Amino acid sequence: MHGQDLTEEEIFNRLAAIRAAAEILDDNDTLPQRERHAFLAVIQSETARLHGLVRGVVSQFAVPTPQPEGCRSKG
Repeated sequence: MHGQDLTEEEIFNRLAAIRAAAEILDDNDTLPQRERHAFLAVIQSETARLHGLVRGVVSQFAVPTPQPEGCRSKG
């Protein structure tokens, strides 16, 4: 499996986990508080992981912005 495929799969897996946890919370008004916290923890941890994955993908495509001539360091 290529790196891009792995990243794409990871992103979709994280999104699926977040969506599933949110749907469970939405569909179960009588869910015990302990279980609600567990699903919220899934949402929080998967969101953090997804943020890291997306940040890595974006950094691969980031184009450095040129600095104006007056801002260049003298060396």
